[in-house]
Amino acid sequence: MKIMIIGSSGSGKSTFSRKLGEALNITVYHLDVYFWKPGWVETPREEWIEFNKQLVMKQKWIIDGYYGSTMDIRVHAAGPKSLVLPEAFPEKKIQAQSCEA
Repeated sequence: MKIMIIGSSGSGKSTFSRKLGEALNITVYHLDVYFWKPGWVETPREEWIEFNKQLVMKQKWIIDGYYGSTMDIRVHAAGPKSLVLPEAFPEKKIQAQSCEA
């Protein structure tokens, strides 16, 4: 299973990804952790592209983060269905839409 979690800053991506990873027993990769080097230095473009290519080759993953410059690499590798959860917390009403990719 290969799952991408994307959304705005502060939307709960990391919390949702962590809980989903625990529930499904799948490793979660928070892209911010890998993109930013010490001192808030960005990973060089070619290194970042290669990292993403290697990451999506894993058998299963949950990737949390946007990073549009390498989105195509992750989108093509992710599962064939998308699930949109505008509000992904159990105490709120969840509206979901599933569609073929």
